[in-house]
Amino acid sequence: MVHNLKLEPRKIICVYDAKGSFIGEITYLLKKYFSNYVCAMCDITHNNISKKREWVEKVKKYKYHITTMHIDEQTKNLREFTHNITPCVVGIYDGEKKILMNDEELLSIKGDVNLFFERLNEKI
Repeated sequence: MVHNLKLEPRKIICVYDAKGSFIGEITYLLKKYFSNYVCAMCDITHNNISKKREWVEKVKKYKYHITTMHIDEQTKNLREFTHNITPCVVGIYDGEKKILMNDEELLSIKGDVNLFFERLNEKI
């Protein structure tokens, strides 16, 4: 039996390379400011204090369901799929997962929200 894989994703998940707990957030900030650590996905969605307004508006208007999550918020199945490749962007196509953007691609965006969505549209 041949399954038709939808050409459009049912869901897009942007996975940070950071934990979402209070300790995880503090650890990330310390690494960022004292060790020059970079989570390219964090730089795209957040300014120094909170989510970028531009990001929030683009997500609301985007034609696909897009969400963000920290590495410790993933389901076991997603965590196994993204193991050692976060940050990344994953498309879910009828249950099949596909990496839409990896860390190198996210770094090249340099925190630019508009460029992120342009590149994401190209990948889809």
